[in-house]
Amino acid sequence: MGLKNDNMFTIEGKITRKVSDELKDGRNGQYRMAVWLMEYNDEGKTLLIALKAFGDINNILIEGDLFLVGFTIKSNEWNGKFYTEATVVKAEKVYNDPIDELITESPEQFIPPVYASSVEPNPNPIPLLVTGNDDLPF
Repeated sequence: MGLKNDNMFTIEGKITRKVSDELKDGRNGQYRMAVWLMEYNDEGKTLLIALKAFGDINNILIEGDLFLVGFTIKSNEWNGKFYTEATVVKAEKVYNDPIDELITESPEQFIPPVYASSVEPNPNPIPLLVTGNDDLPF
């Protein structure tokens, strides 16, 4: 799934921390607004960007994980000064290791497979009974 929109910018980086998290009242009820810091690389320099996110997008973003984020930029003027904010529109987790894609978002639900080499042998095996009157054709 790619992030594509003519009015949206994209950036890939690591979510470093959540700066704020608020529950707001809107005309359609309550919603959640949070500001996240993302660390990204630009021509060899490590930079930070503050991203504002609303609603369910806040459930997707996880500190320490890599994300491809689609965002819009808006500036407002107040008392002769301009303030710019970047608002997250879409977010996709970036997987570095193919095994990451198999693990669910809740690691406690992930049960690793058991391989024969990890099973300890039975210390009291059942003895195999062999008799001399074997009438099997093979």
